[in-house]
Amino acid sequence: MMMEEAVYHSVRCRHMLDEALERLEDSGADVFEYRDAAKKVRVELRSGSLPYETVDEVLAALILCHAGVMYDRPVRIGGHHVGFVLTGLKAVLEIDMGFPTGSRKDEAILEALGEGWEVVHLKGSQLEKYRDRIVETVERLHRKNASLRNSWDAGFVDARRPTPPDDPG
Repeated sequence: MMMEEAVYHSVRCRHMLDEALERLEDSGADVFEYRDAAKKVRVELRSGSLPYETVDEVLAALILCHAGVMYDRPVRIGGHHVGFVLTGLKAVLEIDMGFPTGSRKDEAILEALGEGWEVVHLKGSQLEKYRDRIVETVERLHRKNASLRNSWDAGFVDARRPTPPDDPG
């Protein structure tokens, strides 16, 4: 990495972490409680490759770390880059950037992972709202998506029926 690229990478990573912590604080979280999560995410950000593309992804990493959820990133599944692979929850958490629930990307991911897995989509605002219940939120959406998938003939959640609007419950 050239010096200018390294400086840009460092500044960008610091900015994304600062912005994510500020959003947590603005949502009412005690940022001091996220100290250990912030250290882990800072190490990931400094790793040389940029595992996070957006502030929302950094925010998700902070919330997942704080909740004790183990995740893998960056990962390619079914020919696609995915947000967070939550093996313990059998879920892929996507921080929405334009792919609706039930998209071809979701289908390819589910086909590659197999039975019992679900792709769960959350927006940044939902991360902030459900930060203290992130595990329960992912589990609830997992069950909801599986139920919808099982009730439809095609077997995949219809992209025209996005979930969740603002409340995953």
